[in-house]
Amino acid sequence: MTKKNVGVREKAEACVEAVLVATLVNTCSVAEITAKVSAQLGRGWTLVSALQWLTGKTAQDYFSLLPATSSISGVPVTAVPLLLEIAKACCDQLGRTRPTEEETLARLREMGLRFRASDELSHR
Repeated sequence: MTKKNVGVREKAEACVEAVLVATLVNTCSVAEITAKVSAQLGRGWTLVSALQWLTGKTAQDYFSLLPATSSISGVPVTAVPLLLEIAKACCDQLGRTRPTEEETLARLREMGLRFRASDELSHR
């Protein structure tokens, strides 16, 4: 299997989807998330690499150029900064050593639970 030649938009879509699924869908496994990301982007792409890509300059530059009324993988661009913060916070918490995919998924799910709990409190 060779690496796919994909553009920034395809990377953005796949990485956003991976973080959303990892954060909000408790029934997906690391293997399922990684399989989807690597099918979309090519060999070597994982949940960790998706997170890392989202925290990089290319992603930030790309998202900053999108019109405020657009969306990426069904997510309004106005919500993208929150996803980027989640990705950055997760990377910061996991540190400089390469975490396992399982550690990354667990951390994202913790963040998703905290986000849902704070969202529920704000709607009361």
